[in-house]
Amino acid sequence: MRSLLPPIAGPVSDHVLRSLYRPSPRRSVRAMMVSTVDGAATGSDGTSSSINDTVDARAFAATRHHADVVLVGAGTVDAEGYPPLREEDPDGPVLAVVSGAGRLPASAHPRSPGTGSVLLVTCAPEDALREARRVLGEEDLIRCPANADGKVDLVVALDRLRERGLEHVVLEGGPHLLAAALRAGVVDELALTWVPRLVGGDHPRIVAPPAPEVALEPVHLLEQDGTLLGLWGVRR
Repeated sequence: MRSLLPPIAGPVSDHVLRSLYRPSPRRSVRAMMVSTVDGAATGSDGTSSSINDTVDARAFAATRHHADVVLVGAGTVDAEGYPPLREEDPDGPVLAVVSGAGRLPASAHPRSPGTGSVLLVTCAPEDALREARRVLGEEDLIRCPANADGKVDLVVALDRLRERGLEHVVLEGGPHLLAAALRAGVVDELALTWVPRLVGGDHPRIVAPPAPEVALEPVHLLEQDGTLLGLWGVRR
């Protein structure tokens, strides 16, 4: 792997890669997405896992290394099959699933409730949370008000995650959650991988409409085997 921006002499080792993806000391939200060259956020099977590659996996691991919590929509958990991350790696990030309906997909169910390894972030009414409460326990439910669109208020959600000491958030999708986060103005950085593939067809982009126009400034750009790894800061 080589660094195109900023110029770095020699190959980029995993140690250097981790330093390049280290978040700022302050609270932060980094969105991490993958796209083909023609702008598809998923492959033919409707998942991002069918288009990412081993180079993207290096950036993915470097970003997660610094994360306190991975924030992901319930639909993406369904599609990608997210497990409880801390049950696979005790030093890994907490998994926080956003579901306005209060639904926690089966792949994310922890072995036992109340462990703090999986959180459900929701604006669902109490009577819709019986199953989630059984699976997670009361303490791992994060209730938030609904925003003007009737969805989870992400500003409040992030405040409640931070009250638990979960400062560095990696938002891994999907496109609807990223659009909602951009509308809420809570995204600080975008890490985007371009894989050298064309898939054609009618695939989603990394941001679902409607979404605001957001100005970005480059932080770094890396390349390996034709795959580009970019990191941009959101201009305030």
